[in-house]
Amino acid sequence: MMGFVPLYGLVLASPVVLQALQGHRPVHEALVVWLVAMLLAMGGVRLWSVVTTPAPAPAVRPTPYDGRAEPRRRRDDA
Repeated sequence: MMGFVPLYGLVLASPVVLQALQGHRPVHEALVVWLVAMLLAMGGVRLWSVVTTPAPAPAVRPTPYDGRAEPRRRRDDA
Protein backbone atom coordinates (compact mmCIF):
# COMPACT_ATOMS: atom_id res chain seq x y z
CA MET A 1 0.00 0.00 0.00
CA MET A 2 2.94 2.33 0.65
CA GLY A 3 3.90 2.00 -3.01
CA PHE A 4 0.94 4.19 -3.92
CA VAL A 5 2.00 7.10 -1.67
CA PRO A 6 3.61 9.15 -4.50
CA LEU A 7 0.40 8.72 -6.49
CA TYR A 8 -1.70 9.79 -3.50
CA GLY A 9 0.59 12.80 -3.05
CA LEU A 10 0.20 13.71 -6.71
CA VAL A 11 -3.57 13.46 -6.46
CA LEU A 12 -3.62 15.62 -3.33
CA ALA A 13 -1.33 18.22 -4.91
CA SER A 14 -2.81 18.05 -8.42
CA PRO A 15 -4.31 21.59 -8.44
CA VAL A 16 -0.92 23.11 -7.56
CA VAL A 17 0.94 20.87 -10.02
CA LEU A 18 -1.53 21.83 -12.75
CA GLN A 19 -0.97 25.52 -11.99
CA ALA A 20 2.80 24.96 -12.19
CA LEU A 21 2.45 23.21 -15.55
CA GLN A 22 0.36 26.12 -16.85
CA GLY A 23 2.95 28.63 -15.64
CA HIS A 24 0.77 30.33 -13.00
CA ARG A 25 2.86 29.13 -10.07
CA PRO A 26 6.61 28.48 -9.60
CA VAL A 27 7.69 24.85 -10.02
CA HIS A 28 9.64 24.74 -6.75
CA GLU A 29 6.49 25.77 -4.86
CA ALA A 30 4.56 22.96 -6.56
CA LEU A 31 7.29 20.48 -5.56
CA VAL A 32 7.11 21.59 -1.94
CA VAL A 33 3.32 21.20 -1.95
CA TRP A 34 3.70 17.75 -3.55
CA LEU A 35 6.23 16.67 -0.89
CA VAL A 36 3.91 17.88 1.89
CA ALA A 37 1.05 16.01 0.25
CA MET A 38 3.23 12.87 0.12
CA LEU A 39 3.96 13.20 3.84
CA LEU A 40 0.24 13.55 4.54
CA ALA A 41 -0.47 10.52 2.35
CA MET A 42 2.21 8.48 4.16
CA GLY A 43 0.67 9.44 7.50
CA GLY A 44 -2.77 8.51 6.25
CA VAL A 45 -1.62 5.15 4.89
CA ARG A 46 0.21 4.38 8.13
CA LEU A 47 -2.77 5.39 10.25
CA TRP A 48 -5.11 3.30 8.08
CA SER A 49 -2.88 0.23 8.40
CA VAL A 50 -2.67 0.66 12.18
CA VAL A 51 -6.42 1.06 12.54
CA THR A 52 -7.36 -1.86 10.27
CA THR A 53 -4.79 -4.40 11.55
CA PRO A 54 -6.56 -7.02 13.69
CA ALA A 55 -5.44 -7.49 17.27
CA PRO A 56 -3.11 -10.42 17.87
CA ALA A 57 -4.75 -13.54 19.25
CA PRO A 58 -3.72 -14.46 22.78
CA ALA A 59 -1.39 -17.41 23.05
CA VAL A 60 -3.14 -20.52 24.34
CA ARG A 61 -0.99 -23.19 25.93
CA PRO A 62 -2.40 -26.69 26.37
CA THR A 63 -2.54 -28.03 29.91
CA PRO A 64 -0.01 -30.83 30.30
CA TYR A 65 -1.42 -34.23 31.19
CA ASP A 66 0.25 -35.54 34.33
CA GLY A 67 -1.13 -39.08 34.04
CA ARG A 68 -2.75 -39.14 37.51
CA ALA A 69 -6.29 -38.30 36.47
CA GLU A 70 -8.45 -41.08 35.09
CA PRO A 71 -10.07 -40.54 31.72
CA ARG A 72 -13.74 -39.61 31.79
CA ARG A 73 -16.09 -42.40 30.83
CA ARG A 74 -19.75 -42.60 29.94
CA ARG A 75 -22.16 -44.82 31.82
CA ASP A 76 -22.51 -47.28 28.91
CA ASP A 77 -18.76 -47.76 28.36
CA ALA A 78 -17.36 -51.12 29.36
